[in-house]
Amino acid sequence: DAAGGKKGEMLFSLLGRARATGRRDVALALGEELRKAYPDASYRPRLLLLLGDMYAETKQPQLALAAYLEAAAKPGVPEALRGRLLAGKVYQTELRDYAAALAEYAAVDKKGLSAEDRESLLLYEADCVLRMGDFERTAAILDELALASPGEAGKERVAFEKSELLFYQGKVPEAAAEYLALTSSFPAGRLVDDAIDRIFLLQENSEGGGDLLQRFGEAEYRARVGDSDGAVARLQKMVTENPEAPILDDARFRVAAILAEAGRSIEGAQAFHALATDMPKSKYAPRAFRRAGDLWRAAGKPEEAVREYQALLTQYPQSLDAEEVRGTAEDLRRKIGS
Repeated sequence: DAAGGKKGEMLFSLLGRARATGRRDVALALGEELRKAYPDASYRPRLLLLLGDMYAETKQPQLALAAYLEAAAKPGVPEALRGRLLAGKVYQTELRDYAAALAEYAAVDKKGLSAEDRESLLLYEADCVLRMGDFERTAAILDELALASPGEAGKERVAFEKSELLFYQGKVPEAAAEYLALTSSFPAGRLVDDAIDRIFLLQENSEGGGDLLQRFGEAEYRARVGDSDGAVARLQKMVTENPEAPILDDARFRVAAILAEAGRSIEGAQAFHALATDMPKSKYAPRAFRRAGDLWRAAGKPEEAVREYQALLTQYPQSLDAEEVRGTAEDLRRKIGS
């Protein structure tokens, strides 16, 4: 019986229980058995999405993609829309095939999506187009997203992304105005601190730093699209060529942060330490010592972490960063001593 009947329903129920209890291998084996044995089962679209999710969770993008595309090929069921959306996401985030991802997104009937899925789709589309370097089209999608986002958090995110888009293009005055508008429109928003950081960066380096700010924006774009090597190279070149520029500590702090974000924790810790010791009067110095300590601690090197925290506590005892690491440093010392 291609529909599976009671046996198929029982196995599908067991699959759900196995997945819920962390037995993913069992769940995948049951799922593939059901997929092969019962091609006409009523639950098949749900089964395919579950298989896709499990393959995605286990870092098997090609298998996840195949399951999602098979679900998408089932017309007239809600799972088909979600399958198409998730297939596009695999193309985008795992396979880095942005043209294929956009083709999947274009095939989705947005009217059939929930508000949440529609918002996700527009975010995925904007990210794809941005990675392909089409800033104008990215802005248009963000405008559509602003209309589709029902909550304040979604609108704030769109406003921030549009501000960033201007910065990436080197449109410094326009970006500064948009960041400032965001802080007024969403004073309690979770992205306000990021916007304020950008405002300070642009204002403090506005006189004579236009070209450097444009280069900084280009580096941030490379970081945004996942090219950490390109971002670091651009910022380091800027530092080498302009050793006396006021933007120097901003660039060096960002280099260290990008290295850390890319999973290069040791390099990031070393870069933060170098900034704090080379430029002790920088506004970033206390934070750099703290970030270095946090990275060493996460890397399982408590002695190095204590060294950074102690430097922070000794040189900047009144800083907020010092207050926040004091207890951590004491705990690490006790563990090292024991």
